[in-house]
Amino acid sequence: MFRDGKLHKSNRTAATSGKTGTTISAKLNSHLQESGVATKPLEDWLQGLLVSDPSLKLYFNGRELQPPVQV
Repeated sequence: MFRDGKLHKSNRTAATSGKTGTTISAKLNSHLQESGVATKPLEDWLQGLLVSDPSLKLYFNGRELQPPVQV
């Protein structure tokens, strides 16, 4: 976990599974959200990362992101 741009705590869980993948979770500091910082461009960029690896799971502000819809 990063707080104010510095590593505060690491949460790694050893798991045995037939499935592999990486999960990344991020929550913006509440004062940034309240001040009206535009989070949509960051969310869009993160969604674009999901296209590169189907086993990647991203959570942003408590919500799992889905890959962008391919048209």
